[in-house]
Amino acid sequence: MIDVQWWLAELDRYGNPTLVDGPHSDAEGCEKALYLRRSIAVLARKVQGKRFAAVRVQIFPVEAKSHDSNHEAIAILNAAGA
Repeated sequence: MIDVQWWLAELDRYGNPTLVDGPHSDAEGCEKALYLRRSIAVLARKVQGKRFAAVRVQIFPVEAKSHDSNHEAIAILNAAGA
């Protein structure tokens, strides 16, 4: 693992997060960010009625590996874009 971050995230109607403010060192940073967004008039209008969550993000290095990729489909897409 490389790092752990906390982000304020807006939740869509399905509960899926979009990171909107961070990274913070802890969940309190997310709470403060939401407080400020709701307290500052120009920002408050943008967050009114929206759902938010504190999201803990663990960052790991990643390598591109094919696993069970459909190589035939990749070849078709690459040929179409050529």
